[in-house]
Amino acid sequence: MRSFTTIFAAVSVLAAGVFAAPEASYGKKLHQARQGACMNSRQAQRVANNYARLIRDYSDAVADRSLTEDLTVYTDSVVTLINDGCESPVPLGPPFCTDRECFKAGQGAQPDVPFEQVNMWHTCDTVVLRWRSALTQLVTGIAVLEVVPSSAGREPYLIENIYSEFNSAAWLVWEGVFEPVCPNTASRRSLFSV
Repeated sequence: MRSFTTIFAAVSVLAAGVFAAPEASYGKKLHQARQGACMNSRQAQRVANNYARLIRDYSDAVADRSLTEDLTVYTDSVVTLINDGCESPVPLGPPFCTDRECFKAGQGAQPDVPFEQVNMWHTCDTVVLRWRSALTQLVTGIAVLEVVPSSAGREPYLIENIYSEFNSAAWLVWEGVFEPVCPNTASRRSLFSV
């Protein structure tokens, strides 16, 4: 009888923990959703469109209107392009930009790039884009855009953090930095073969 009581007590404690656990959250700032500041699909698409314009036909006006001043950008793919596929001079891993002015200086110096949205998903405070660009080779990428409600201006949400990765090897081919050597597919070694 004692073992049954012990097991029952343990299960009761675990069950109480499950019912007392906070509800699952989507995005990093659940409190915004509880305060009524949860992005809807139309607003998320507007964030996605602004990001696409920053890549496809960049302007400082769009950057000023759609990015926070303290924007942070993480992208080892861009760092790989800057380093021409090598390990330096820019280190992989840390934030690439830590403010809007850094983003404007870098993106404003780039040529406009074809940019097509393939998919878009969102939570209350995050937009996830799958995109592609038809360059010399097809480049496909993912951008995760964390947003905050705008206190003023015409945009309801501003991009605060960008996490962007894409096929930088294909981009290096487009830039003429890397020329692929494509062997006969029958003799090609697969990374996934055992």
